Amino acid sequence: IDLANEMKMQKTNGHSGVEPSFMDYRLATLNGEVYLNINTDTVIITKLMIRSKDFIDRRYYRQIKTKRMFNVKPLYGGEKLDITLLHQFNTIWSGGSRGKNYALFTVPNATHPNAPDSIYAEINVNPYHKVSQIYPDEIEMLKKKDVKTRTRRNYMLDGIMQRKVKHNNATVSSRAPHASFSTVDEHWFPGNNAPFEPFSPVAHGGACCIELRKSQVLPVGNAMKTFGDHEYLLVGIAHSPVEWKHWYNYHDVAESDKALLPFQHYVSFLYAFEPYPPFNLRARSGYFCLGYPGEDEGTVNPNSVLTFNRKLRQHNETFNCAQIHFVSTLVEKVDEDNTIVIGYGLNDCTSRLVEVSKQEIAKLLFPDPLEMNLQERK
Repeated sequence: IDLANEMKMQKTNGHSGVEPSFMDYRLATLNGEVYLNINTDTVIITKLMIRSKDFIDRRYYRQIKTKRMFNVKPLYGGEKLDITLLHQFNTIWSGGSRGKNYALFTVPNATHPNAPDSIYAEINVNPYHKVSQIYPDEIEMLKKKDVKTRTRRNYMLDGIMQRKVKHNNATVSSRAPHASFSTVDEHWFPGNNAPFEPFSPVAHGGACCIELRKSQVLPVGNAMKTFGDHEYLLVGIAHSPVEWKHWYNYHDVAESDKALLPFQHYVSFLYAFEPYPPFNLRARSGYFCLGYPGEDEGTVNPNSVLTFNRKLRQHNETFNCAQIHFVSTLVEKVDEDNTIVIGYGLNDCTSRLVEVSKQEIAKLLFPDPLEMNLQERK
């Protein structure tokens, strides 16, 4: 689909021509409804109706026109699929004018058990879990002058940006616990003696959430203590990039030093949190990256070769995964609640789905010390 052109909101500038107006599409099922969650200058959201064209008629399209809904035209395939935006996009302003990549999740209504689940947006994950309750179909209209504070201006988007999603004040958790295991950055600079911050300490959610129950975790390490009185924790996957730093422009900084920390390289980590406000983080894993498809995975996307040319590289080490991997899907496999499906993109070019057991997730969050390769510092 090409929403920007269909809605006549394509972004242009005087330097590089056309820029994407809508990026990083995600689908979320909230209270039995399907929502489309997209990054722009911040995060916008709308409700979708997805139906087979075999079950609709002309009256349906007249209804769409009468209620000012928007029918989307698929660019490739989709001959049997009808996609309709049920209302204009609304904007989640909880993270400010530059906030984006909010994972959405629901939890049961604490005060009214028979009411619909409460809907939340994750503003930040680390070092503090910042979460805001939202009402995606309720808005207040901002004045046009109030949306001009955005750093990346696109005047055609102002109408959407004025439609502010109703939300409650964000809750902020206690500080995140230490990572469950150290990764190569600790070997490069033992004891946090890095001359620079390898990865951004402020992480956003890529995808959330699945339930991880006590019964699905082996009683090793501090797992049972971490769960406390909770029968389950919610688990998500966050991403943390190497961000551009001002000293990349300094002529007195050696190119060899700059090469140690190439920016726009991504890593991920798992995190587990309590299923009620303030959603305190109870565990988080060390960094990891998600790899390329193997030769035994059947038909390979012909564009995959393009992703192999850009690998994750830090501190003069190259890893066998993409420079950018971005998780946008995390769901339980149908009829197999001990297995999850992770969907992610490789270098903004191709996508991949992998199945992972919850036992493997638990091992990363609650590793058994006896299985870890512990080394004494010299």
